[in-house]
Amino acid sequence: MVDERGQYEFDPKYLRRCHQLCKEKVTDEMIKETNLIILDNTNTQEWEYIPYLNLAIIYGYESEIIMVGNLIDIDLYHSRNVHGVPLETLKRMAERFEI
Repeated sequence: MVDERGQYEFDPKYLRRCHQLCKEKVTDEMIKETNLIILDNTNTQEWEYIPYLNLAIIYGYESEIIMVGNLIDIDLYHSRNVHGVPLETLKRMAERFEI
C-alpha cells in the first residue's frame, strides 16, 4: 500500500487483494499477448505460483521459475528490500521456498 506521501507501507489486510490484482494484471498482459512478462512476487510455495503456470499453459506462454537469492546472501537481500520485511521473516520465506 502506498501512503499519501508516496511511501510504501505494508499492510497484511491487503495481501490477498494485492495477490489477486497481480494475477489479474498477468492475465491481462497474456490476453494482450505481451512478449515477455516477468512476475516479481514472493511466491515461495507451489500453491502460490501454480496459478501463474496454469495461466501460461492456457495462453500459450513458456514459463520459467527463477529463485532469486539464497540463505547465504540473505543479509544482502534484507538490505535491499524496500518493503521493510524483517530479516527473520525473509529467512523463513527462503527456507520454505518450493520448486
